[in-house]
Amino acid sequence: SCTYSLSTSGQNFTAAGGAGTLTMTAPAGCAWTTASSQSFVVVTGGASGSGTGTINFTVAANTTSSTRTATITAGGQIFSIWQAGVVTS
Repeated sequence: SCTYSLSTSGQNFTAAGGAGTLTMTAPAGCAWTTASSQSFVVVTGGASGSGTGTINFTVAANTTSSTRTATITAGGQIFSIWQAGVVTS
């Protein structure tokens, strides 16, 4: 049977955003796809794969003062993203 696991369950980002990498671990021949829940998180690599592979993503800059969250789902596993808002003085 196919069991999937991600290298980490979540990551924090500053308002500036940035790039991140996840490792998907799965048995050979087990296919998976990757999806982002929000438009500010874009999967740039590893949108689909089979077996163990790497998922790359970018988080856009947050121009508001509100914290925002998103998830990346891959192989039924959920990776959470928290992004801080801009600090206004």
